[in-house]
Amino acid sequence: MKKKIFGSLVLSGLMATSAYAVDVNFFGHIGGAYNQGLSGGNKSGVDNDKASYGGVTGHLGVDFGFNTLHLGVGAYGSFPIYGTKIFNEGYYENQADVAYSKKYADLSDLYIKYDGGDLTIAVGRFNNEFLDSPWINAYMQGVAAKWKIRSFGAWATWMNDYTTYGYAFNRIASELMSYHRFPSSFNGFGIGNEVFAGGLNFDFKFLKFDPYVNYFFNKGSVDDSIQAGARLALVFGDNGPVQSTTSIDFMWENTFGISNDDTMLLLTDEELLFGGVFKLGGGFLATTGGNGIVTINNPTRFYGAKFLTPNYNYGSSGYFFAKNNTWYVFTGVKSQYFDLDVLYANGDYNEFSAIASFTVFDKQVKGSLNGIALKVGGGYVNNGFKSNAFQHSNVVGFAKLSF
Repeated sequence: MKKKIFGSLVLSGLMATSAYAVDVNFFGHIGGAYNQGLSGGNKSGVDNDKASYGGVTGHLGVDFGFNTLHLGVGAYGSFPIYGTKIFNEGYYENQADVAYSKKYADLSDLYIKYDGGDLTIAVGRFNNEFLDSPWINAYMQGVAAKWKIRSFGAWATWMNDYTTYGYAFNRIASELMSYHRFPSSFNGFGIGNEVFAGGLNFDFKFLKFDPYVNYFFNKGSVDDSIQAGARLALVFGDNGPVQSTTSIDFMWENTFGISNDDTMLLLTDEELLFGGVFKLGGGFLATTGGNGIVTINNPTRFYGAKFLTPNYNYGSSGYFFAKNNTWYVFTGVKSQYFDLDVLYANGDYNEFSAIASFTVFDKQVKGSLNGIALKVGGGYVNNGFKSNAFQHSNVVGFAKLSF
C-alpha cells in the first residue's frame, strides 16, 4: 500500500514538473551588407564620392516558454564599418554612421507574452508582427493583443515607443541595410512616441477584409494625427497551379490643427503565383493632396527608400508624398532556397530593382525558435532610367545567418 502511495506521489510530481517544464529557444540574426553607389546622382557633394557604405547588424534573444506563457529578453545592435562622407542637415557625416547610427546597441526584447492560440497578449518590448498589421509592423514598447476565432478576429495595441530597426515589410535583406534603435532607450525609457491602434479581421478564405484605425500622439513638434483605412483581398486558386491575389488598400490621414492637410491613399496590387514558385503582377498607387502619408512600415514592394544613397533618414518613402500617382509591374521567384524580386515603377515615383537571395542551408534545430539558416545575396536598385547627373543607382551584397 505504501509503495502504491509513494508511486502515485512520484508520478504526480513528474506530471507537475512536465506541465511546467521550460522550453528555452534562442532567436535572432547576425549579418552584414555593402551598398555601393554607381551614378552621378549618388554623389553627396563631398570629395566627389558616390555615397557608399557597409556595416553589420545583429540580434540575439531568448524565449522561455511555460506552455502558453512566454518570457523573453533580447538585444539588437549594429556596427558601421565603412562609409563615404555625405553632407547631411548642414554637417559632414559618414554615410555608414547615418545608416547604422553610432548608438550601437539596444534592448529590443523584454516581454511577457500569453499565447493561447485564439488569444495572444504581449506586454513590454517585443516584435508586434503577430498583429498582422503591416502599416505598424515594428518592435514596440507597450501592450498588444489579438483575438481570433474562426472567420473573425480583432486586435488592439498601445505603443509608447517603437522602431523597425531598419526592417521594411516583405523586402529582402532590408534589416541589414540600416539600424535605428528605440528613441527612448537609455534616455529614461520614457513615454512620448505614442500610438493607439486597433482593427478587425474578417477571413472567409477567398475574401479577406481588415479595417483599422491608427492614432499618433505628439509626434515631436507635430500635432496628433489619425489614420483610418481598410484592406480588401480576394484570393482564388489557393493551392492550385495558378493562384491569384488581388488586394486593395485604402487609407485616410489627417493631422489635427492643420487646415486642408487630409490625404487619401489608394494602393492596388495583383499577384499571379504559378506553381507556388513564380510570381507575376502589377499595381497602382495614388495619393491625393494634403501633407502626404506617414507610416511606421508599409506593405509596398519598393526597395528604393532603403537601398538608394545618399540615405539621409533611414529611407523616407517618397511614394507617399501628396498627389503621387505611380504604376508598377513585377516578377520574381519565392521558394525554399531561392528568392527573387524584380520590379519596375513609373510615374511620380520611379524605380527599377532586382534583388536575389540564395539559401545556403536552412535546418530546424532544437533550441532555436526559427531554425538556423544562412542566406547570401545581392542586387541592383535605381530611381528610374535618367541621365547620369540625376541617376541614383546602387549595387548591394549581403549575408545573413538567422536562428
